[in-house]
Amino acid sequence: MKKLTTGVLILVLSSTFVVAQAQTKPSDSLKTQEIEGVVVTALGIKREKKALGYSSQTLDAEKVNSVPTNNFINNLSGKVAGMEIKNNGNFGGSSNIVLRGAKSITGDNQALIVLDGVPIISGNLNSSDASRGRDGFDFGNATADIDPNNIESINVLKGAAATALYGSMAANGAVIITTKKGKKSKTLGLSLNSTVSVGSIDKTTFPKYQKLYGGGYGGEDSFISVSGYDYPLAPIGDDASYGPAYNPNTLVYQWNSFVPGNPNYGKPTPWVAAKNDPSKFFENSLAFVNSFNLNGGDDVNTYNLTFTNNYETGVLPNSRLNKNMLSGSFSRKFSDKFSARTFLTFNDQTTVGRNSVGYGDNILTGFRQWWPLNVDVLELRDEFFRTNQNYTWNMVDPTGGNLSPYYW
Repeated sequence: MKKLTTGVLILVLSSTFVVAQAQTKPSDSLKTQEIEGVVVTALGIKREKKALGYSSQTLDAEKVNSVPTNNFINNLSGKVAGMEIKNNGNFGGSSNIVLRGAKSITGDNQALIVLDGVPIISGNLNSSDASRGRDGFDFGNATADIDPNNIESINVLKGAAATALYGSMAANGAVIITTKKGKKSKTLGLSLNSTVSVGSIDKTTFPKYQKLYGGGYGGEDSFISVSGYDYPLAPIGDDASYGPAYNPNTLVYQWNSFVPGNPNYGKPTPWVAAKNDPSKFFENSLAFVNSFNLNGGDDVNTYNLTFTNNYETGVLPNSRLNKNMLSGSFSRKFSDKFSARTFLTFNDQTTVGRNSVGYGDNILTGFRQWWPLNVDVLELRDEFFRTNQNYTWNMVDPTGGNLSPYYW
């Protein structure tokens, strides 16, 4: 069975409004040190990159926040040598990070995520069936809870030797994330960033639907003769398009002939290709990301607070995601030899209309493989809004009154 995927095209409009920007002047002791030469390794320890005995690569915040996404890991794709990002088009879905290839056949190959020194397991939250390609939903993973607007830098450590301090959890490498910190300033640093993006399905990932043959498995013999009906019945129980060739002069009872209140109820209709194929089912997606940041401090105390709201609708009708992320840090210097810092993160997410994955109830399975092309997908949609019921084209026994679905 081939993997079912769908692509998304993104258009981004963004703007940033800054009320006051903190201005800091480096001390004399830091003037001779190039910041690009310092990297964050395990447990927040800073070392010069040239002194490391292993490979590392550092990215700044702009590289992970250039395009809005509900999982910032998606924006790392193609930016780090040896890093493979497996993202998907699932609404609110998970993304996998693999450094320098898979190291285990049956185990977890994902890199460890370390946020300000705190290890985060980046494995997904899917059920065992969904992970094996069966029925289920993709509920995302912990990396989606990290606010990209609050990231200052990312350092990717490759290989077990680079992450020995984290033990076996980091056997597949580690992604060290450093969040924004408060800075000494005479003025209050306040910024607001707002981004709007729109997207649509990539139709090149869909099959090219033929317009020659309708539903059925038996070619020209697929029509069903029913006693008491003057015209044949369409092969409603067959979920493929290997049926009779289209002919507008051939009248057939189809699914809409058995739905009370439908304009075609009780009537045969011409055997022709549907005007709207399954690709017309999807809608354009829309996403709004609004982020507010407060930053400041003095010689003793510094603080940084970021609040981000991510609201988006997916390409599936009636799908929406609303996520609120609050991140903050506070530090206090008690003396030249003792200081303390605390940080917090809080996430609240509500998602409606996730698409199912795997073979069973996956809508793309129907659209790619099990679909009679004489059925108009938008007519089914209109029938739902008219009756508030899901009438199916795949009826068990429409002439006997059983309008339940065989499969779909």
